[in-house]
Amino acid sequence: MWAADIAARVQELREQNPDVTQREIAESAGVTQQRVSQVITCTPEKKQAESKRLSARQLYLPKDAAQAADIAAKVREMKEQNPEATQREIAAEVGISDRHVRRINEDTTVSASRKARNSANTTARQLYLPKDAAQAADIAAKVREAAENPLRESTGRPEGKNVVNNNIRAGNHDQTYTLRRLARDNPELLDKVEAGELTANAAAIQAGFRKPTKTIPVDSAESAVRALLRVFLAAEIQAAITEDKEPSAGAVAPDVS
Repeated sequence: MWAADIAARVQELREQNPDVTQREIAESAGVTQQRVSQVITCTPEKKQAESKRLSARQLYLPKDAAQAADIAAKVREMKEQNPEATQREIAAEVGISDRHVRRINEDTTVSASRKARNSANTTARQLYLPKDAAQAADIAAKVREAAENPLRESTGRPEGKNVVNNNIRAGNHDQTYTLRRLARDNPELLDKVEAGELTANAAAIQAGFRKPTKTIPVDSAESAVRALLRVFLAAEIQAAITEDKEPSAGAVAPDVS
């Protein structure tokens, strides 16, 4: 049963019997006594008062900066004209809630040291660059330097877990890490890797920051080739085979006649 139907039923029963109780109305309308009580007490006047109360509680300074500044100026002006005026009186006059009047007053009367402390705490929480341009530029330069050279000089390990593409997978070095370390410590080996003369793994072994793979006994040509491919490029192996087949300069070809 809708609230309007219940309200109509309540009005009808009250006209018939002004002394009718809420329980009798509930039994007649087929609803709970609590529902009848809600309908009876929810008069238009009470609805309007409740709406105003909620609006006052939820009302915040408008997002429009000019309008918000105008409201704040009115509050300060009323406070200056009548220092004895309460927050409730100012709120009723301006049309905002007591809470926001208090917030405006605190913003104008709070000490400079407290403002500075709150600003510093907020800055520290948000980890924001300082407002000083020179200091901000210095911090930005240090950040860029750490990003370009993220390895420690002593151990060669990443500065932290948050360094991108600098983690080492179990059983193998990440190629990006290897190339970045070669670029820092052995640029000539990096040139060979980029030219295709060496693999990143072989260059890391030559640079001395990676141990060579243990020698694995091979019992077939296929396993031997796989073992060689772990260290050398296929082109290098092919070149070595071709060079081994060609007679060296100055060597006398055997007489096959």
